[in-house]
Amino acid sequence: MLPGEKRTRSAAGCGRDRAGYGAQFFIQLKRHETTITVRLLPATDPEKAPAVKKAMALVAGLIRKVYPASRYGKTNLQEYLDFPMSM
Repeated sequence: MLPGEKRTRSAAGCGRDRAGYGAQFFIQLKRHETTITVRLLPATDPEKAPAVKKAMALVAGLIRKVYPASRYGKTNLQEYLDFPMSM
């Protein structure tokens, strides 16, 4: 990657909505100069069911393992980030 170049990566996910039906979505990782944003790709727009939030928290937790000095910024996933995740 060249200096100043920005790239976006997505991770596929699937979960169940509150009615128990399958839902497919993409978790988008967007690298900025000093931060990484983890969000749902807007085009997939799944219901924000607990399984979707847990998947996003898992991705964020993996980033924290790779970059241990990192910290979480503004988030609406705090309740899912508070639990230790094992791999």
